[in-house]
Amino acid sequence: RGEIQAVIGQNGAGKSTMINVISGMLSPDAGEIRLAGQSVTMDSTRAAIAEGIATVYQELSLLPNLTIAENIALGREPRHGGLLDRAAMRAKAATALARMGLDLSPDARVSDLSLAERQLVEIAKALSHGPSVLVLDEPTAALGSQETERLFAVLKALRAEGISIIYVSHRFREILDICDRATVLRNGRVVRTTE
Repeated sequence: RGEIQAVIGQNGAGKSTMINVISGMLSPDAGEIRLAGQSVTMDSTRAAIAEGIATVYQELSLLPNLTIAENIALGREPRHGGLLDRAAMRAKAATALARMGLDLSPDARVSDLSLAERQLVEIAKALSHGPSVLVLDEPTAALGSQETERLFAVLKALRAEGISIIYVSHRFREILDICDRATVLRNGRVVRTTE
């Protein structure tokens, strides 16, 4: 808990496969996933979310024709009297955006956002699940230096809250700046874990 763990390795090392197993996209053919010391099974993305694991992939999953609030609530839309509770959706989105330090309207259409803003909204969406583990796959690939600094400030705050973060990046300087430990993968195997 409360650690930023880097996962590094060359292309084909197994980083994406590991992320897909942790997030319930793929079933492992060996080994086990332990969460808070307990063995868990991730047979779907819903199961991973229910276990408190939120994943932000390098390829964004936001729907551009929807608003930020609609994207953040997607699949978990609050209802009131059988109808969508748009006020609750906006409030949840506003909270998630504020946590990321984003000054964006929950009613803004995703298609009107810059690529960097979309990436930060994607992370805000993941945080809206209230995860205990946050998995980030190349989170700064689309970010400039200012947005990267904002993200790092958020990650440090999350670490202080006790959230575990798995950070996959090819940017070695970032790993040295933000991560507590690093695990090196090669050909689907752990080579070493080091401070």
